[in-house]
Amino acid sequence: MKRSLLAFVLMLTLIGCKKEEVNEVNINPEEVRLKSIETHDASGAVTEVNFIYDEKQRIFQLHSGWIGQIHQILLKVNYAGSETILYRLTLENETDEIRYLLNTSGQATRRVEAHTMEYKFPDEPQRDFMNDTTYYEYDADGLLRKAWGRRRDSTWVNPGIIHTVVTITDYTSEYSNINKNLGALITQKNKSSVSKNGNILVNSKSSVEEKIQFTYDKGYLNKTDFKNAFILTEFGGFSGLGYPFKVMGYPINVNYQNYPDKIVSTVTNRDESGTVTSMNTDTQNMILDFNKYGFISLVNYNPTEPYHPVIRYNK
Repeated sequence: MKRSLLAFVLMLTLIGCKKEEVNEVNINPEEVRLKSIETHDASGAVTEVNFIYDEKQRIFQLHSGWIGQIHQILLKVNYAGSETILYRLTLENETDEIRYLLNTSGQATRRVEAHTMEYKFPDEPQRDFMNDTTYYEYDADGLLRKAWGRRRDSTWVNPGIIHTVVTITDYTSEYSNINKNLGALITQKNKSSVSKNGNILVNSKSSVEEKIQFTYDKGYLNKTDFKNAFILTEFGGFSGLGYPFKVMGYPINVNYQNYPDKIVSTVTNRDESGTVTSMNTDTQNMILDFNKYGFISLVNYNPTEPYHPVIRYNK
């Protein structure tokens, strides 16, 4: 399932201040906009993503690159009535378009992605296509309750004999909300594939289950710039610089009370008969820093890892 699903599925909630901290500066949160994210590597080099806004304070472009060098456009956004269209700037042989339908609260109710990739000489001819449609449902508190959809991946390659593969993935994510916090997320994905190599036809099925538990022992408040939440979800999905906004399926949402300090994910893969073929558990411990008015300014997942993002705002 599309990374953005988890991300709002994906729909982007960031972070806030510790509950014992107070707002030291008189700031109107509605006026605070995310300005940039910087990532410092072990050599001291700094890469950044800059957020460009229109007159209505909506993100309409993302630029990225090394500090001190010319930046490239990463994403363009077009607002067309109730639909918002995201164009990810890619290679010459690649296209990626994502269409969001939003409700009156600015939350995604539908996401449709179409992606193509074509390889030509000197590579062997190959064409890849992907279509993914996701729907989102919210509870009375405006918290994500369910997301579901279907993804279709197909590949055509001709190394001398035409080989095609078509994979259909049906997925459902159930969100368990407790006291205005996300307690658990369970995602079920069922895959079916058809592979044809010349005259040889092979059918296969498999499934993936992911269970995620969220813990809030440190009491981090959920406080950041939420105005462009659904775009930040996408940004976190396809840009390594954006991973503060893409934390193991935690959707960005202004209606959550807190931000988790520990996330445990267990992924189980099964074959067509239901036999477990692999199982993996991953744990993220969140260490957060905040600016003088309580907005997140740094995310640290691993104290020994030098690639920590620094988040900057316009205030």
